[in-house]
Amino acid sequence: MIAPDGTETPDAVVVVRAGRIEAAGPASATKVPADLPAVEGGGGWAAPSVVLPLSRLGMPGEVGARDRPVPAESALESLPPSHPLYRLAAEAGVGILGILPGPGAPGGEGRAVRPAAAGGAVEVLPEGGRFLRVDVDPTTGWLRNLVGALEKARKEVEAEDRHAKEMEAFRAASAEYEAGKAALEAKGKADAAEHEKAKAAAEKEGKPVPPAPAKGDPGKPPAEPKKPPVDERTAILRDAIRRRVATAVVAGSASDAERALEALKPFRLRLVFRVSGDCWKSAARLAGAGASVVVEPGLQNEPGSLDLVNPAAVFEAAGCPVSFALDEGSRRGLGALRVRVGLLVRAGLPRAAALRGLSAEGARILGLEKEAGGLAPGLSADLVLLDGDPLEAGTRVRAAWLRGLPVALPAPGPGPREGERP
Repeated sequence: MIAPDGTETPDAVVVVRAGRIEAAGPASATKVPADLPAVEGGGGWAAPSVVLPLSRLGMPGEVGARDRPVPAESALESLPPSHPLYRLAAEAGVGILGILPGPGAPGGEGRAVRPAAAGGAVEVLPEGGRFLRVDVDPTTGWLRNLVGALEKARKEVEAEDRHAKEMEAFRAASAEYEAGKAALEAKGKADAAEHEKAKAAAEKEGKPVPPAPAKGDPGKPPAEPKKPPVDERTAILRDAIRRRVATAVVAGSASDAERALEALKPFRLRLVFRVSGDCWKSAARLAGAGASVVVEPGLQNEPGSLDLVNPAAVFEAAGCPVSFALDEGSRRGLGALRVRVGLLVRAGLPRAAALRGLSAEGARILGLEKEAGGLAPGLSADLVLLDGDPLEAGTRVRAAWLRGLPVALPAPGPGPREGERP
């Protein structure tokens, strides 16, 4: 068994019940319930399934209005839920995909999905996995619409926060009003009873009847504050302003990344950059902004030189948590992901960072660290059993599970299948 931090546990046991990990550890210290069936994995490596946090796998081409003023698009609007690539992803040991919506300024709401273990439609994760997409574009319209949308969302958040405080004061005033009203009613009843006694005594003695006591007036009840109007289409923006969800910035160059950092700095967002090109040159600034990065696993030539650069290692060394993205929507690309990450390790990326980037870091980016990305008790049983080291060439998937359900793996055979390229 190998954990996301690289810790290896030989002769390990993973206990799964009702789709969740119940226990995981050395066989000598982990109790195996007698009522659960056992799967023998001798000689294999058990690991958490891959989490790809920012993906366009199976989605149509990048089509969108880059000057769109509001994030009206959700990734679910154009998601093909039964695309064959999602079945191939499950077979390759992918447990969760964070699906990017189309481009825009901002580009809409991304959603996390889990491939189906037995094929069919993907599962949209209801418990989280939302994020905001933001694109970097050289036009002034992009910047104007992006900043304008975020400013509007910030004002809506401030209005909602004021309303929450007003509602708190309203509830306190209402409770005080009701308590005062109840006290006046109790006093009124007591005064009325005393008056009846005094009236009866006066009538008996032939004396004048005393006047009835005046009723107390509780006044007007407090008025409930009016809820501020908000645009439901922009809920993802408000959640980004509140840092409840990540803001995924798609940047193709260092200058794009720098421009986005300047534009977004006033909003203090939880940033993750989907980087390409020479974005690694901005690693220090991205790290200083607390950003994570999602990078394609590969080496690059430094411009004007034959020297190779390992962008993932550069970002990791600068202090940016790293996760990975696919650059090829095919079975071959899915199957080669771990191997390509392993090549990055040979070129300087720490092994622990590589393993963390394949699972735990992607789950954290999506806000699903309490749902997936590891082997801890309580996490979803999204697991893969490999026949060798996860980062070595030639290692194959022996078995895979999603929410504890076994993935139907294909029998080895020649030729491409539906949804893959030769």
